[in-house]
Amino acid sequence: MHALLLRPLPYPQAGRIVTIESLRGGQPGKLTPREWEELSRDKAIFGSVAGWYPSQYNYAEDGQPAVFTACMTTASLFDVFRLPPAHGAAWDDAQHRRTNPVLVMSDALWRKRFAANPALVGRTLSLDFAPYRVTGIASPAFDFPAGIDLYRAANLGGAQNWEVRSLFIVARLQPAVSNEQAAQSLKAFAARMEADFPATNRGVGFRVTPLRESLIGPVKSYLLLTLGLSAAVLLIAVVNVANLMLSRGLARHKEIVIRAALGATPFRLAAELLREGLLLSLLGCAAGVALANWWMSLLKTMLRLNLPAWMDVHLDARVLLFALLVSLTTGAVVTLVPALSAARTDLTSVLGEGSRGSSSGVAQSRLRAALVVSELALATTLLIVAALLVISYQRLQRVDPGFQPARLLTFHTDPPWSRYNTAGQTSLFYRLALEKLNALPGVEAASNHSLPLATNQNYGKPVMEAEGQGLEQIERNPYVNVQIVSPNYFRVMGVPMRQGRAFSSEDHLESTPVAILSRPLANRLFGPGNPTGKRVRMRGLLGSLTDSQQSWFTVIGVAEGVRGDSLLAPPSMDVYLSDQQQFAGDSFFVLRSTRPAFELEREASRAIRQVDPSQPIFDVRTMDERIQDGVWQRRLAGRLSLLFGALAILLAGVGVYSVLAYGVSRRKREMGIRLALGATPGQVRRAVLAQGLRLALLGAAAGAAMAAVLGGALGSLLHATHPWDATVYAAAIALVSGLSALACYLPARRASEADPSATLRQE
Repeated sequence: MHALLLRPLPYPQAGRIVTIESLRGGQPGKLTPREWEELSRDKAIFGSVAGWYPSQYNYAEDGQPAVFTACMTTASLFDVFRLPPAHGAAWDDAQHRRTNPVLVMSDALWRKRFAANPALVGRTLSLDFAPYRVTGIASPAFDFPAGIDLYRAANLGGAQNWEVRSLFIVARLQPAVSNEQAAQSLKAFAARMEADFPATNRGVGFRVTPLRESLIGPVKSYLLLTLGLSAAVLLIAVVNVANLMLSRGLARHKEIVIRAALGATPFRLAAELLREGLLLSLLGCAAGVALANWWMSLLKTMLRLNLPAWMDVHLDARVLLFALLVSLTTGAVVTLVPALSAARTDLTSVLGEGSRGSSSGVAQSRLRAALVVSELALATTLLIVAALLVISYQRLQRVDPGFQPARLLTFHTDPPWSRYNTAGQTSLFYRLALEKLNALPGVEAASNHSLPLATNQNYGKPVMEAEGQGLEQIERNPYVNVQIVSPNYFRVMGVPMRQGRAFSSEDHLESTPVAILSRPLANRLFGPGNPTGKRVRMRGLLGSLTDSQQSWFTVIGVAEGVRGDSLLAPPSMDVYLSDQQQFAGDSFFVLRSTRPAFELEREASRAIRQVDPSQPIFDVRTMDERIQDGVWQRRLAGRLSLLFGALAILLAGVGVYSVLAYGVSRRKREMGIRLALGATPGQVRRAVLAQGLRLALLGAAAGAAMAAVLGGALGSLLHATHPWDATVYAAAIALVSGLSALACYLPARRASEADPSATLRQE
């Protein structure tokens, strides 16, 4: 919570930094360079506006080829964050209309790969076999986007590029401007852009989001849930320790009251008991911090966010202070009630109590019972929440992604622009690479393409229109995902063709441009009919065909919809183009194989380097891993809730046992007299069990009611699972009651074994 939501961002006035995205047809998208330029002129709202998109470069000057991640950006990026380069300088934004081979290197790469050599500034590096001059070294505190090695001046020139939705936007608001004012300004901006540039901005709106929120996204809800679960477990532990302290206080009752009669003040007595409780809580705090330090390493492997370095999860001074305050507070709470009870007890009543009990003992028994009911209620609530989250995750795992992910190994390549800058060059590279990969032992089939569930949408998100559509229909058309694929893509990925045909060798640079639509996109553009043979056009397609062809494509088929963004999202609006007709820069390779992925990775790398010795592979993962990365929050929430639920039911069972065991020890005389008067051991056992089960059922019912109240808030975190599932509630109540009955058994058996003669002699 502290690292992701509370820790201040390491930028001056970081609360003024926002991200901006476009919206069309209900789909989010990027901005065009023209929109970036127009927003940059609006100095009343935005102090500075930067546009960027991700890329990567091959580097092989000092041995094995490596891949450097790159941020293609405007120089205003450093102004937005108010962190200029620590060494050297950036470039001038006016240079973005032409090729500008200059870059700023990240501090991390400068230290790791170049030994923090200050002479690197001004030096020329060979990246993708082209010269790039290093103009500066970024500040050590600058890490946006996360994990970037190089910041290079983006080339936004050319009429085509100026209209392509290729830029992520980050901006700094003026000091007196709120997020709401910025949103209103963007509404006016959208209307003006639509009036001035209807071809690219018809039906386009804009949305502004604070930077931290855009980095964290939906993770915030899961963090709050985790905090709530851990707080509930802590409360159960507090209740248990409070019960133990009450037992200890009763055992020392006479001692404390006699000390009070001899002159000890209530404050002094309470302070002594508090010291004992605080010592216990501080020892627990020390053990907890040690466990948390170990737990951090495991937790970091579960967090699948690509976070900047300043969002690192670790135990810093603030977190340790929080732990100390929590331990002191809980220590005070668990000892305060027994301390006050002991300090207020009358000496005469205690000395005259003998073995017959007192009203204060009855009151404390009721308090202990109430504490047990409360911890059983919390345990039941945690069990219900855990069950709902686990069921939701299991159902999410059964969602059909639209393709067959099993036995798929994926990896990324980025052929250098200096050698592969035309469709003919890239198509030849991919064709030869696939021949090598298909020949590897154990590889059933290989393909290359844009990949579902991968963030490689560098083709922009163009707007598609069907031939013959009117302006009103075009305005409602959504952004589309451009997927440039090899001809055998649908066979390798296991995506069914619903109508028409897949790509073939007949689709090449000299033939008619063709496209395949996903079923959701085909239905959106053409309705339920067969669109085969009809034409579609895209505006704002990066690397589109020549102006004479006007980016018109003939539809040759309809493929089943694929969940390209997330398993939680509906099937994507995808248009597939052939890599033998369309320029394809960076791309993913996919191998369907019978061999383990770790065995195949090295051979796949060797096969690619046989085609181009300078071309490394990177981002190597199985398709199953990519799918899991999209739902890691729900998996983590399910696992943590199960852990917390197990701890809760264990602690609650201990609480039930301790209360009944202590109660039996206090009622030995009563049990002995009952047995002496003719009660059977079975009757005594049933009486004690009934007492425990009453507490269990009352606590379980209260917990179910609490879970029902929380159901509305929990609904957004559940997939295909009702937050008030009666089966889950009944199972949780039955489990809590059953485990409570088990905890009641030993005290009940002990009560039934009381010796009547010993009791009467004592009396």
